[in-house]
Amino acid sequence: ASNSCWVSDHHLADVFVRTARGKIERPWITAFQDANSRKIVAIWVRCGYPDSTAIKQALRMGISEYGIPEEIYTDNGKDYLSSELNPDSANSALNILGIHKRRAKPYHGQSKPIERFFGTLEDRFGKLFYSYVGSDGKDRPEHMQKLKKELEKDSNIPTLEEYKELLKNYINEYNSTPHSGEGMNRRTPDEVYYSSFVKPAQIISDDNMLRILFGNRKECKVSNSGVTVCCIKFMCEELVPLYGRKVIATYDPNDLDKVYIYTQDGKFVCQAIAKLKSPFRTATEEDFKQATKERKRVERLLKEYEPKRRKDEADILFANIAEEHHYEIAQKEEFENDSTKEARKAVSEKKQEKKFNPFAEMYDISKKKGVI
Repeated sequence: ASNSCWVSDHHLADVFVRTARGKIERPWITAFQDANSRKIVAIWVRCGYPDSTAIKQALRMGISEYGIPEEIYTDNGKDYLSSELNPDSANSALNILGIHKRRAKPYHGQSKPIERFFGTLEDRFGKLFYSYVGSDGKDRPEHMQKLKKELEKDSNIPTLEEYKELLKNYINEYNSTPHSGEGMNRRTPDEVYYSSFVKPAQIISDDNMLRILFGNRKECKVSNSGVTVCCIKFMCEELVPLYGRKVIATYDPNDLDKVYIYTQDGKFVCQAIAKLKSPFRTATEEDFKQATKERKRVERLLKEYEPKRRKDEADILFANIAEEHHYEIAQKEEFENDSTKEARKAVSEKKQEKKFNPFAEMYDISKKKGVI
């Protein structure tokens, strides 16, 4: 039956795209597929290794449009094993919505039907791109066999947003294309999906509630200025009595205008608004992660090349004294070395004089006898 089981997995696209920072990357795709109809119900694309955030955002999108599945079927990656995706965890979205979770057998790709979709995706969609590079270097076209720095200058490489838009169109085409697999009978995934419901889909019309359920959580300590999430300070009057205590801030990683504050035992406190308006209000959590990585890289370079500390007058004075001292020692050693060389040369010459020479001795003896 439709929505009885959704299968999920990640896939590294075989296409290079240009990120907002101008970098050339292969995007990661996180997808959910209805097991019965093979319909792709949700897809989340981003550059950067996928994590539990990507899974939650994809699942939120699927539930928002198609309702709540009875169960999800995943692999054994640590991102899928996160406590936030554990149906036995009291505060997880799966527990609250009553969604069960089943895991595939380790190292058995064939046990996840969605793997076949990813193969079709690259064969019918990925290969149409100028920046298609294949899953390994063997399939890479000659014009893409360059360093990433050189590829950054190539204007033919699509942006991440362009890739997302085209992928969305392809998913619609895939869902409306007849399939010949088992149980499909040349019907499209859309036809099978909408005709196979045993009971009505459980649609959640409150998108704001879904954003809270599938949002990220962070433990924060309440200070005079409220709580801080992703370098942004949030405040509401209800936080004042909680000064010095730890609370849980829940937020949508794609909308940092506000956060929802809960006590440690799960009681709702307030909706806190960002204190200051700034350009960073439009940034997502992923933007902050990238900025943090870049900042750490710069700090590492600065630490590597910066002097231990600035030299003062005493350092310069002692350095000069040490340099003069080393020069005197070097001169002395050079003189001693020269003297030693001369002495050794004299001894060597003396030894050469005393060295036995049979021909010279025979000459002297013959001269004394008058032979010569």
